[in-house]
Amino acid sequence: MAHPGGRPTTYKEEYAEAAQILCEEAGLTDKQLCRIFGCVESTLNLWKIEHPKFSESLTKGKDAYNVRTAEACLQKRIKGYRYIETTREPGFIQKGMKDEVDPKTGEVRQVPNMVPDMVVTKKVSKAFPPDPKSIQYFLNNRSPRDPETGEKRWSNVQRLNIGGPEGGPLEFQQVKDRKDLRELGDKLLNGISPNGKPGSHAQ
Repeated sequence: MAHPGGRPTTYKEEYAEAAQILCEEAGLTDKQLCRIFGCVESTLNLWKIEHPKFSESLTKGKDAYNVRTAEACLQKRIKGYRYIETTREPGFIQKGMKDEVDPKTGEVRQVPNMVPDMVVTKKVSKAFPPDPKSIQYFLNNRSPRDPETGEKRWSNVQRLNIGGPEGGPLEFQQVKDRKDLRELGDKLLNGISPNGKPGSHAQ
């Protein structure tokens, strides 16, 4: 697609598929794609507008990579994992050899070239246990539905049915003063509806 009054675009049709693969498999950012396609970021943004297929491919690739990365992290938290905790302290490490003159004999000899660096002093294997909240999240979203009820086998959704006595409609009573309010509270606590009938939650 040529730009009126300007030079032809450097965009190629195969860039759409290439961009999707690069984003999906390697998680490349727009800046990294620019280095591969040999353009600046403003040009890449222009391609997104002028070539809908290219923009759609970018979105699909990035979404696929993000989902795969998030699921991998979630699986790790669900199952638990082990890791190595490394402690480093200031010290010296050897980097090759160097010449040193013996002050007594004047002879030149090879000695270790010791330079300051952070030295590993301890490694400890630690375990990160399975995370209950991650397990709950996984079950809430991935558990199958019961074929009869249609409800998920694992769900943290709580349903509260509000109704009057024996499943009837709600009843309301006008409260005029503190005495009426106290009497109404006593009835409710004892499982009695405002009209004096046993409530649906009576024991």
